[in-house]
Amino acid sequence: MVARRQDEPTQIQGVRVREDSGVQRYRTGRGCEDLQCDTVLSVYNPSSFCWQHELPHRLIGAPPGRPRGVNALEEIGEGVWARSA
Repeated sequence: MVARRQDEPTQIQGVRVREDSGVQRYRTGRGCEDLQCDTVLSVYNPSSFCWQHELPHRLIGAPPGRPRGVNALEEIGEGVWARSA
């Protein structure tokens, strides 16, 4: 066994299996499309907007019917629920 000094960096050699990381990337330097926002988007963000200006998405798994009980929700639009008054 070869002794290694503690301050020596460890080197690991290997073979790169593939060039593509499997994660889709988008153009660098893209900005949020909101006219008053100067946020630069991540290369991993598929949207044209930053998180603050992204349009709301319909939630998957919304209740299929009107829930009952004290905390009942009322459907105020297609797939949009609010607490009953």
